[in-house]
Amino acid sequence: MLKSFKSAGFSLIEVMVAVAIVSGLGMAIYKLQLVSLATSQQTITKQLMLQYADNLVNQMYAHENFVVATGGNTGLGLMPGYSSTTSNSAYIETSYVSAAVPTKDCSVAADGCNDSELANYLLNTWKTNLTTKANLPSANIKAIVCKDSALGVPSMSSPNCNGSGTQLVIKIVWQPHNYDVESSALVSNNNYVMLRVPGR
Repeated sequence: MLKSFKSAGFSLIEVMVAVAIVSGLGMAIYKLQLVSLATSQQTITKQLMLQYADNLVNQMYAHENFVVATGGNTGLGLMPGYSSTTSNSAYIETSYVSAAVPTKDCSVAADGCNDSELANYLLNTWKTNLTTKANLPSANIKAIVCKDSALGVPSMSSPNCNGSGTQLVIKIVWQPHNYDVESSALVSNNNYVMLRVPGR
């Protein structure tokens, strides 16, 4: 009479199920690490962009001091009473298109830049530095100085400036490295900065 013996150990199906579970967990951990890295990069990039925006504000204040020292008008939109005839108008943009290339090098005193020329020079230099030194492809960064009383959230396609208000707003928006549909859902709400130029 033959006796049947139950095989001890794991069957092939059990092994395959275990491998599938472990692989799934490994992929989940890997994906979590990628998300964490993307978030960290976004935080660092946002801090850098805020520094660039603050840098432009400081240059605008220096411009105001220059205007006062040379006897020109002092309206940079830094205080209430904005007028379109003031030097502030030289900073206002309506699209992401880069500022016009300066005709004079205003870093050289001998060039004798006037109020509007200095504003254009500062804006052009700032945008150039922003797009070439921010460790991102230049096509992935958009920046604008505009009037926007509603502080509309900018996007890569539109700065969302309503053109009203008495103060300037600096807006910078960027598309992160390794941008894809999946990661965009995680970082798209954190890829811009807005800084209202404060009055003083």
